[in-house]
Amino acid sequence: MKNNHLRNRIISFLFSFGIIATGSYILFIKPPTTRLSMELRTATTFIGPTIDNVSEGYFQSTFESAFSDQFIKRTWWLKAYTFLEHTLYDWSLPNKKPMTLVWIGEDVYTFPANEDYLTAFPVLKNASYEEGIARFTENVNAIAEKYQDVHFYVFKPFRINESDWFDEDNDLTSYGQIYSQQFFSSFSDRILVADNRIDSFETYKKYYFKTDPHWNIYGSYEGYRILVSLFQQYYPEIEPYEYTGVYCFEDFDYYGQYGRNSAYLTEPDCFCDLNFDLPEYRTLVNGVERQYDQKEAFKNGTIEEFYWNYIYSVYHGNDESEVHFQTELNTGRNLLVFVDSYSSPLKALLAAHFDNAYFIDPRINKDFNFREFMAEHEITDVLYLGFYGSLYSNAEGSNEDYVFEDY
Repeated sequence: MKNNHLRNRIISFLFSFGIIATGSYILFIKPPTTRLSMELRTATTFIGPTIDNVSEGYFQSTFESAFSDQFIKRTWWLKAYTFLEHTLYDWSLPNKKPMTLVWIGEDVYTFPANEDYLTAFPVLKNASYEEGIARFTENVNAIAEKYQDVHFYVFKPFRINESDWFDEDNDLTSYGQIYSQQFFSSFSDRILVADNRIDSFETYKKYYFKTDPHWNIYGSYEGYRILVSLFQQYYPEIEPYEYTGVYCFEDFDYYGQYGRNSAYLTEPDCFCDLNFDLPEYRTLVNGVERQYDQKEAFKNGTIEEFYWNYIYSVYHGNDESEVHFQTELNTGRNLLVFVDSYSSPLKALLAAHFDNAYFIDPRINKDFNFREFMAEHEITDVLYLGFYGSLYSNAEGSNEDYVFEDY
């Protein structure tokens, strides 16, 4: 008994000493972490206590967040924890089928058919989805009716979690395909609609990243060709640009949104780009003329290291409130596009067929005035390009709709 008591005291002492030593190192010695690559955000750092921030509880909550963000080998610990949790979840499913969903991170799942491909949980029946689609399509129909001399288009990229591929092996009924059909069938004949429908997982692998919900460069190029086919119904002289080569970052392991959320536990993607000979253009970002994409900075290695973590957006050009491409083609055509992140690889390609192309991100540009913009810029074509959740509401289930005008 006496030995047990002594042993417990020694263990308690060592445990307390370890906590104090670790905390002291994090607080006073370790250089602060400024950015977290896994979450793509600025790390919380320690602040000094004051009467105000202590009484308001801000110091306490900030201290907890900072201790977590500044912890020694934080990414390693998160990876180890996620691996353990994923392994236990995997073991709890003894009779897995090819498309059985296995949790591997925050709203991220893998499946035995190909464990390097990741997905969010399938879209289920959701009244907010239905209401949002109805409000959005009704509004677009009314706007198209108002502007009879303008051509309207809607293009919705495919996402793996709106497929029905996982239904049978997970004993569920997904609604992604149902909502897609509802979406497209709700537009009037004034509006040309299309998507890059993916009918099988084998086809999906050709056009999409393993670790990200976005299309890869071949998927986005296929989307571009489909969009050109829509434009050709009004402008038969338009032809798609053919790519002249492929550039890949062979020594870089790309992990997209799903890959980061699952703590880099699966195989990475190879990030590639297609080369094109496009007409010259100038770009204005939120009204300021500057270079939009960061392609050359990535290729020559001068980009800040942190930005490699979300190369998909930064390489092609980050999400911005408004991006204006201006050419000297003298086509008489001016394009207005409402976009989300799926448009990143497409902006320059689409702009190459118009005198002016304006890309508006409704997630950022919440004060956009449709009537004023149409009057000021002589718009001939309006395109809605993005996943419908991004274009009609701030988030799934949100009451904040991106319906810009009432008609």
